[in-house]
Amino acid sequence: MENPDIQHSFAMLGERIEKTAENPYGWIRQTAVNPEDTVCLVLGGQSTTTDSSVNHYCSEIEKLLNDNGLRQNVRIMGIINNYGSELNPETARTELMNEFNRGEKHTGGFNAETINPQYIEDIYDMMIKPRLCDENGTKLSTDEACRRMRKLNIYAHCHGGYTAMKLERLTLKKMEELGYLPDEREKIEKNLLVLGYAPFCPLGSSKSTMISFASGEDKVVSHNNLFENTLKYLKDKLHKKLPMSFFAGKKGNLFYVSSLGNVDQHEFNGFSPDEKLLNGDGKMMMKMIRTTIINGVKSSLGNIPLGETRDIVACSFIDKAFVDSLQKKGEELWEKLQEFAFKNRTEIVAYAAWRKAREQESSDFPATPLQKESGGLWQQLKSKMADLTHSVKTIKNQEHAPVRASENKGEIQNISANQNLR
Repeated sequence: MENPDIQHSFAMLGERIEKTAENPYGWIRQTAVNPEDTVCLVLGGQSTTTDSSVNHYCSEIEKLLNDNGLRQNVRIMGIINNYGSELNPETARTELMNEFNRGEKHTGGFNAETINPQYIEDIYDMMIKPRLCDENGTKLSTDEACRRMRKLNIYAHCHGGYTAMKLERLTLKKMEELGYLPDEREKIEKNLLVLGYAPFCPLGSSKSTMISFASGEDKVVSHNNLFENTLKYLKDKLHKKLPMSFFAGKKGNLFYVSSLGNVDQHEFNGFSPDEKLLNGDGKMMMKMIRTTIINGVKSSLGNIPLGETRDIVACSFIDKAFVDSLQKKGEELWEKLQEFAFKNRTEIVAYAAWRKAREQESSDFPATPLQKESGGLWQQLKSKMADLTHSVKTIKNQEHAPVRASENKGEIQNISANQNLR
């Protein structure tokens, strides 16, 4: 018999509507949605546990759609999370990362709610199930399921990236139970557009059309992989920042900037923050985010299949050419970063563990013995290594000489590769 003190997580659904005297906030609760309706669904950050917090996201989407003449016939909805007594969001994200061999192993194990959160099941029942089967539970044709799935566009911020990924994994499992074949499941899932903004989930692993955007100055999200650890090492120890790049496909399907400018690098700032506060990369990233939502909605309204990433994030020939250049830059940098990471792996891993231990010293979660041990290794390495913080020349004189500073931008140069950063 289940412990009566256990409170499972659950999800509630809300919708942005026109403001009235009776409803000055323009917000109502819903329990279901017609799969024929075009929907923008918000999966917000960890703190989206109130109607007002979710409504804030939805109001910004409404402004964007209004500005582009697309508000009519689009339902703007959001999920309100309740984590219950058994689900710790941080531990849940660790569980998901571990599924994809990212980050530290969680030696204490995970409870049932963490492995299969009920609130994910609730979202599936409200938003996904009607797109896969009829009222009797009979699976739809693949074409019909694809058409219905294309009516849904998800905006996932931070913890919302975790939610989207767990929802995807549950959806794939449910499709298998319904009798969809592997290639049918893949085709259907690809029709779901997910825009991940600073998403806290394993990037490059999604089966949906997930396009992610992130800043290197984000102090909240931690992917715990060699790619992220290498970037932090280069930034902190060698004062190197990558230029704006697109790491396509399994590399993350990620648009990356070193910084957005003088704005919060993680929190949701709306879709048109003060451009005086954004740098050039920040302005371009926000433009691509707006375009992704707009093109996703147009695809849904017109029953038009999604195109390639470049066709989703850009409209004009010039912008698409720019995306192509970002992808080429991402491919080149990926090769260079892999070679650098391979040759400096010990220092990078030790420094990452030291950073993690330092962060946990000021948090409620103590550092693990492995982190403390690795952190000590970093201190030993630091005393033996040349002054990497201030002198790239010292590195160049070492046997593997992985880095050369660009005269103008300080970009990473002359590092080619064959090691996996994921």
